[in-house]
Amino acid sequence: MSERWAVTAAEGAGDGARLVPLGPDGLPAGPVVEEPDLITAVRSRPHVTRWVWRSAAELYPHVRQ
Repeated sequence: MSERWAVTAAEGAGDGARLVPLGPDGLPAGPVVEEPDLITAVRSRPHVTRWVWRSAAELYPHVRQ
C-alpha cells in the first residue's frame, strides 16, 4: 500500500471520510474508499506516513475529539 493518502470529509452529515492512496506522482493509485468515521479510518492505517488534504479548515471540524 501507499505511504501517502489523500483524505476529504465525506459529503453530507456525519464524520465520514473519503480516502485514496497516492502514487509517487501524486495521482490516485487505487480506488476511493468511503469510511463512516475519519478518526477510525486514519487509526486503522498506521502504515500511512503522510495524509494529504485540501483544507485543514474543511477537515478539522471532523476530528475535534
